[in-house]
Amino acid sequence: PTPCQETTSRSWDADITGPYDHTFHGGWYLQWDAGTPAHLTIHRIQMIEGTTLINAMSLPPSLAAADITVWAESYTRRYDLMPAASLVEVRNTIDTYYFHDTTSTLYWRVVTGYVDSDSTLSWIDRNANGIQTFSREGLDIVDTTGQNQYLLHIDLDCETDAVAKGAFCEEKPSFNVPGMDCPQGMVRVAIDLCGQECELDDSCQENTSQPSKAPLTTAPTDAPVSNTPTKAPVSRVPTKAPLTNAPSNVPTDQPTNTSNDANARISSLKISNKLINGGKKWRSKIVITLKDTEKNKISGATVSVSWIYLDDISKNGVVTKITKSNGKVSLNLPKFKTKKVAGVVVAIDSISANDYLYNKELNVKYGGSKCRVFSSDCPNVIINKPDA
Repeated sequence: PTPCQETTSRSWDADITGPYDHTFHGGWYLQWDAGTPAHLTIHRIQMIEGTTLINAMSLPPSLAAADITVWAESYTRRYDLMPAASLVEVRNTIDTYYFHDTTSTLYWRVVTGYVDSDSTLSWIDRNANGIQTFSREGLDIVDTTGQNQYLLHIDLDCETDAVAKGAFCEEKPSFNVPGMDCPQGMVRVAIDLCGQECELDDSCQENTSQPSKAPLTTAPTDAPVSNTPTKAPVSRVPTKAPLTNAPSNVPTDQPTNTSNDANARISSLKISNKLINGGKKWRSKIVITLKDTEKNKISGATVSVSWIYLDDISKNGVVTKITKSNGKVSLNLPKFKTKKVAGVVVAIDSISANDYLYNKELNVKYGGSKCRVFSSDCPNVIINKPDA
């Protein structure tokens, strides 16, 4: 094959390993001497849940989007992945793939997933599935998923090559390694990290604005606080548009649903955080599941979560994404500097969905708390930086 330029050539090996973090850029480009496989299965995956690994391969030029099927399998249970509108969407979801028809390039994300009995796709629960993690001296090595626990299949509707016994498409692709560099306005500051150009020479200017005279909380203690809801309300930047319709003349803690819309609620909340970039930074991922009171999954809902520094309310922001067909949405908070950010406070900024009215008082109880998460009694959740 033609020697690779900015990557590594390797012989046929069903077991591929290497460093990765494709949250913002990059990926592994797969190429076979015999062409494009008509059917590709990826299984026995060894990676940490919540991380981003992107794969790409070139398809025969005559293939169209309708000729591609990408699906996941767990113990014969099937979940069909959905086509995405961009590679960025694939980086931020676990149930999509992207076909760039101009270059005939297929992109997908490798995850340690699991197709549940209710036909939804999520990250695998290692404890429930008996997958052990080896730990020693502060280092963890996760085990691979089992043969039948998760398989990712890619099927291409193409004429197959008889010489290769039907394993490869007869029409050969043009092997063009796609560009998957940093987003516009950012540069590569590490092998797996994008950032501002000033980070290369440490010339970035810090925000020197003074914090509020009324502190958000008392100084954090040495003992980390678990990700549990806080009962003390924390002020945050208000949304420009109100979450619900205008309140009634008599103020109440919870707006009255005067329409025929069903109630939407947070039925599940999962928060994970980890150190990255050699421990210099850390980041958190929030996974929210929306259902109605009849336990129906709510797709297409817009979920916005606000975050504020634990000790400086002048530094804050909002992340927004839309729930998928399984009612879930994964929101990645920005990367925070480990030495400067001890933790953040998160809250629901807004949740909106057609034919539904978000009722925070019906949310699930979280983290051992007696009150419902993001409700009037527990409006916030504190996320502390992970231990080194």
